[in-house]
Amino acid sequence: MQEEQISNSNNPEFQILIIDDDVDFAASLKLILENEDFQPRLAHSEEEALESVRNSPVDLALIDIRLGQDNGIELLPKLKAILPDILCVMVTGFGSIETAVQALNSGAYDYLRKPVNPGELLATLGRGIEKIRMLKEKQIMEGTLNEIEQQIKASFNQAAIGITHLSLKGMWLTCNEKFCQIIGYDQEELRKMSIFDIIPQDEVNNVQKTIDELLTSNVSYFSRETQYLRKDGLPVWVNVTISPVSSPSGEPLYFILFIEDITKRREIEEMLQNLIKDLAEANQNLEDFTRTASHDLQEPLRKIISFADRLKTSIGDKMDSREKEYFDRLENSSVRMKKLIEDLLRYSRVSSLAPEMEPVDLKDIVSEVLLDLEVSIERSKGVIDVKHLPKIEADQTQMRQLFQNLISNALKFHNKTEAPRIEIDSMYNDNGYWKILIRDNGIGMKEEHIKRIFKPFERLHGSSEFPGTGMGLAICLKVVTRHHGKITVNSSLGKGTLYIVELPEKQN
Repeated sequence: MQEEQISNSNNPEFQILIIDDDVDFAASLKLILENEDFQPRLAHSEEEALESVRNSPVDLALIDIRLGQDNGIELLPKLKAILPDILCVMVTGFGSIETAVQALNSGAYDYLRKPVNPGELLATLGRGIEKIRMLKEKQIMEGTLNEIEQQIKASFNQAAIGITHLSLKGMWLTCNEKFCQIIGYDQEELRKMSIFDIIPQDEVNNVQKTIDELLTSNVSYFSRETQYLRKDGLPVWVNVTISPVSSPSGEPLYFILFIEDITKRREIEEMLQNLIKDLAEANQNLEDFTRTASHDLQEPLRKIISFADRLKTSIGDKMDSREKEYFDRLENSSVRMKKLIEDLLRYSRVSSLAPEMEPVDLKDIVSEVLLDLEVSIERSKGVIDVKHLPKIEADQTQMRQLFQNLISNALKFHNKTEAPRIEIDSMYNDNGYWKILIRDNGIGMKEEHIKRIFKPFERLHGSSEFPGTGMGLAICLKVVTRHHGKITVNSSLGKGTLYIVELPEKQN
């Protein structure tokens, strides 16, 4: 069994040196080992042995205690001075217990008597080889552990965030360079300080409470944004995560902290909050102005329209054709101004009032809109084909405004050579949104104009050709946006237009 274990091992990787002044005995040992796939070397004197190991290291040496005029035991420390991990097995025919003890005390691994029994020899070598293998594995593991330790140290010191160790009482134990940069103290200074030396006074109780909870409860970590005080006295915003490090038995040893400097982020957030606040105030002021201005304009405009109508009635028969043209222009401009103010108020109302969300059947909404547009539909001989429309959560009034503007646009911008035909349908997306499709056969538009049509007061045609204020699609965009949806357009000149309105089925 021992011989089988030896022969099955990867023997050539283990280097053996036989040191014996008896040439025939050394040759016999060499033959035994070669039969077991070893490749031993021979040395017949102390000088040859030392020269051999200097030129090429060995793992194990079989040493005759008597080497002619030399002493094998005295050779032991000389070999170990060159190869500290070499295993030496002493071999002699003149041994005694005292000699064996002397050899072992001098650093020998084991002891064999001449004549050497091959089985005993191989068994001894087997144990030695196993020890050598374990020593090599240990060295590899120690090297690996040392490499890992160096990597951990490098990662610790070169980390992009601060990493520190804190004693259970709050004293700084170790700190990496990044934390020193954040706080302004060097490592020597921090080792003489506690965490309570770098936090604002009003945070002391909170930090102590956190430490106590980590030590007494099952909480594994705390993470929060707070302020530290730099060495120069300036505050620095940090995001701190603190966790206890415990022994294998579960006893807390120290805390590890990960500290990220978030001062710039907090400054940007504060700046954004101020900008959002200023923008909200500006929008509110603009909406207030729009409502007020529109309301204040309506009253004098009504008087202009009313008195113009009375004047026209009173002197209508006395006006010549030129005067009548002037009155018509005045009347048309007044009506257009009235329509513009009304649309401006609608736009302002959609912008300022939060939608009142409720279940809405879009098919019912479109039916109501078609009734309102009945005269326009009959006048243009339009055909409206309404297919499937869903029920969604939405503001009923704003949905009516949305569909009225889109259908009115489709009726208005139709080809003079054919009656308008409008198809309204929908499809469901897996993401919880409905796509509502409004397709017409109208005049269409150039692709480069599509981005313009949703801007307030934007018109692609003159008012004499197609009347309107240019606010209809701007109101549509505002309604869809307030409902967390979007509206897109596919169109080409002379080939009709497709409006795609995406709205969520449920409002979160």
